[in-house]
Amino acid sequence: ALKDFDAGRVAWPSLAYGDELRKRLITRLTETARRAPNASIVVAGYPRLFEADAAQSCPVAILGSGVGPEASAAVNGFVSQLNGEIYSAVTEANRQLTNKPISFVDVQDDFAGKELCKDGAHNPDMAFHPVINEFLSWPQAFDSTAFSFHPNASGHRIYADAFKSALAGQRHAVLELGSQ
Repeated sequence: ALKDFDAGRVAWPSLAYGDELRKRLITRLTETARRAPNASIVVAGYPRLFEADAAQSCPVAILGSGVGPEASAAVNGFVSQLNGEIYSAVTEANRQLTNKPISFVDVQDDFAGKELCKDGAHNPDMAFHPVINEFLSWPQAFDSTAFSFHPNASGHRIYADAFKSALAGQRHAVLELGSQ
């Protein structure tokens, strides 16, 4: 319901650009580190959704139109800026803590080649789950699929490998769920 809407919890771009996200992350990270002083905290960034130099539209339905090269570049730019804010928050939180327990994992290069589209078509190697969003997809949606933009099994493996690398050599066990 609209009366329950909390503008402070919505991930609007202005939160990242207006320094609000960074401030909130610093607070949460330092609180978490102080409450769990023996923990290693790993914070992952976000992957790019589109090829870095896409020259063609990606047929992912955003109100039925797909995503053109300029919009792809804008989304990728926002993801990079968002990752910069997260990295900055991790750096500042570690500055405030004596034991520096927080690591940032940049996964953008790990997801290279796994973007939503490749050469203007759905990428068969994408690392994102093709869940149809009923609000953005309908029979006349130009044969596009509205993706959820969340990692699929391949994307989860990329994240798991990144976390394992970040935690390698530390004195605690890494529990891996769902190994296949």
